[in-house]
Amino acid sequence: MNIIKSQQASLLTNIFKYQQKQFFVASTLWGFYLDSGEAVLEQTLWPIIAANLGENNLFDEAINKDACEFLVFADAFAPQQLPAPRVDVSVSLANITKTLNVYGERYWQGTGPLLNASAPLPFKQKSLTY
Repeated sequence: MNIIKSQQASLLTNIFKYQQKQFFVASTLWGFYLDSGEAVLEQTLWPIIAANLGENNLFDEAINKDACEFLVFADAFAPQQLPAPRVDVSVSLANITKTLNVYGERYWQGTGPLLNASAPLPFKQKSLTY
């Protein structure tokens, strides 16, 4: 097999079995800078993915899905840089929109049956991570 692709595209492959049939999945991974829309070179993209996923998280590359998906590595910023306990953020690509409610750090308080989460602490900037 001869693969010809651009320097921005990353080819992902996987094989799986479903109902006694073998399937081959080929998909492509593209990265874009949100501020400029410029495509990220593949050799630059993988270190970005690794740094954002961290050591103990799995990137589910080339796993069969019912529909396309996109992942976002970004930060949430409070409006006007005024600390807020919660900020809604969203991103759209074609006809897909993802919206997240981003909350400030919380901690457990109380003990036993009275254990509950604190109110979220206000933040100006918060990384969107797992």
